[in-house]
Amino acid sequence: MRYLFIHQNFPGQFLHLIRRLTAREGEEVVFISEHNDKALPGVRRANYKMPRGAAMDAHPFARDFDQAMVRADCVAAIAAQLKSLGFVPDVIIGHHGWGEMLSVIDVFPGVPVIGYFEFYYSDSGQDINFDREFIFNPTLMPLVRARNNVNHLALTNPGVGITPTRFQLNTYPDWAQRK
Repeated sequence: MRYLFIHQNFPGQFLHLIRRLTAREGEEVVFISEHNDKALPGVRRANYKMPRGAAMDAHPFARDFDQAMVRADCVAAIAAQLKSLGFVPDVIIGHHGWGEMLSVIDVFPGVPVIGYFEFYYSDSGQDINFDREFIFNPTLMPLVRARNNVNHLALTNPGVGITPTRFQLNTYPDWAQRK
């Protein structure tokens, strides 16, 4: 079977799964990520380099999304190169958090996608507005909502999701948990 993994920081949360797959005969593992010096036996790497930082003239709350779309473009370009060389995965597994997975479905339509969903931002009780010592500025609420842009797009794309813990699953709204 052919596996395509995607995570900006190789090997990310997939270290143990990849070790297990590469220990089995007949499994082909390709990993798209930003460059780092890490290596795993049996894994072919395809690295990308971010061509630019966030657009500073973009609205401050949209800069993370801008970066996510740049990452999506980088990964899609590498995926297209892999496809032109004859590599078509049987399954795509990756982390949705940085946007890298958003366009790979256009390169490999119909290939099953398993996305790692780590966290859904909320206005209270999680990463903000949970401790009276740290007063939250309500004018930042649009930023909290904007941080879910990639989550929302990923949840509307084909595929299924996984979360590592029940806590992380429960950060997502009920309508998203089914995916």
